[in-house]
Amino acid sequence: MSLKPKVTENILLATRVLKACQSLGVKEFCVCAGARNSPLVFLLAKSSGVKLHHFFEERSASFFALGRIKALGAPVAVVTTSGTAVAELLPAAVEATYAGLPLLLLTADRPRVYRGSGAPQSIEQMGIFSHYVQTTWDVESVDDQLPLESWSQKQPLQINVCFDEPLIDAEILNLDLTPKLSPEVATTLELGLVPSHVRKVHKPFVIVGSIRKKDRESVIQFLQNLNAPIYAEAISGLRGEPRLRGRLLSNVDVVISHCFENKICETVLRLGSVPTLRFWRDLEGKYMHLPVYSVSAEEWTGLSRRVHHTIGLQHMHLFQVAPLSPAELASVYELDARAEEQKQRLLKELPRSEASLLKNISQKLVGHSIYLGNSLPIREWDLVAQVETHYNDLEANRGANGIDGQISTFLGWSEGSEGDSESSSTESWAVIGDLTAMYDLASLWITKSLSETVSRRILIINNQGGQIFKNIFQNEAFINSHQITFEKWAEMWGWDYQRWTDIPENMSTLPKNVVIELKPSGAESDQFWQRLQK
Repeated sequence: MSLKPKVTENILLATRVLKACQSLGVKEFCVCAGARNSPLVFLLAKSSGVKLHHFFEERSASFFALGRIKALGAPVAVVTTSGTAVAELLPAAVEATYAGLPLLLLTADRPRVYRGSGAPQSIEQMGIFSHYVQTTWDVESVDDQLPLESWSQKQPLQINVCFDEPLIDAEILNLDLTPKLSPEVATTLELGLVPSHVRKVHKPFVIVGSIRKKDRESVIQFLQNLNAPIYAEAISGLRGEPRLRGRLLSNVDVVISHCFENKICETVLRLGSVPTLRFWRDLEGKYMHLPVYSVSAEEWTGLSRRVHHTIGLQHMHLFQVAPLSPAELASVYELDARAEEQKQRLLKELPRSEASLLKNISQKLVGHSIYLGNSLPIREWDLVAQVETHYNDLEANRGANGIDGQISTFLGWSEGSEGDSESSSTESWAVIGDLTAMYDLASLWITKSLSETVSRRILIINNQGGQIFKNIFQNEAFINSHQITFEKWAEMWGWDYQRWTDIPENMSTLPKNVVIELKPSGAESDQFWQRLQK
């Protein structure tokens, strides 16, 4: 059997695929140029109506695309060559799946006849993303189907395009790829289909996860009329909302245990994305008996057990909530106030603990846009950050809760959305840990292409290892201790660098793009967590 591939019309096929992207509403492309995807690269370079971001490696490109999707509210495509380049997209595809983000994976491939042959740059690209794409469209001919209307835009989509040689087989024409408006995807659960037995929620404790901007107003209105304890995570975007002042709890770990152990609350009502607090995991064990109701834009319940889950936050107004008594509700907020007083006293006594430093920086960043990285920083921010005033915006990658690509996502998100004043702050901050930063050292490559109207600050809390594991396992292998600093990394990419042991009073003179290494006191941080537990 001859392995000689058939001749294909590459430029014609690439044009058809890019026109499909236009119909899907793709506004931007993150391009990782290689030989096999050269038909796409050449056409995009001569196209108008879309924005291109060029990367030398695919992992950063795909996480940068997630940041752009968060800012734009529209699909963004990543364009790769064939082979292991495609495999580099998997972590971002996982995050996009659980976050419900429309990431388009535009992967070039060799002709189908090479599959299973072991030929160079010929891996099994079909099925490589497994559960982490809605589907894969495998196209080798202009006659192959591209069922555009079938993509829900709530999960990644792969378009795998097979190109033969010669790769550039026709004239490269100018294309107008100005995105066409794609129709709103219908919700999977219509109003009349919410079962009546699900609508009655008795004495709930309400937990609010990440809420998309378009849903926040309706969530605020729902919560205003609710006589129940409410805990809103920082990424909900609801903290500092004047209409909820005095309604949002600050010390959830203390209060939530009190509520359920004393039978003040009898159910859990979750709004938005899967919560990050420890209690959510306890619903699989200690609190397995509690009924859980959730309303979210995503399909994920976040638990392995039975949950009354409703897709679409527009449905939350159908729920009939049996309230707590005024006395019960007052006792909950009194407990929260006492816990808050003790916590603030502890923060004042340990000013160089990691938690105290984060509290101080949160007070300085009011009015700016903030991206929270993984693990300890986001948990500490939820615990100690100020809640009186709104930030311009606050975002995080909390779909799969992975450590990958955090700086890349921040850089994509910090570009903002043209014409959206709320998402285009002139100053954007990333607050991340040291090991998280090491996972994404190639991220600053894109600096030269970023907008010069935004000042970017990457605050790395360098506590010399994965300290989130310190009180869990008491084993050095989990901490990965180190003595690495980030000054040379910043210098490598042309960023300014500062090292802080405290939060300066005046931060108005910071350079345009700066890496800030914050060094908390390990001893004070240990004391904080030990005394907080007591």
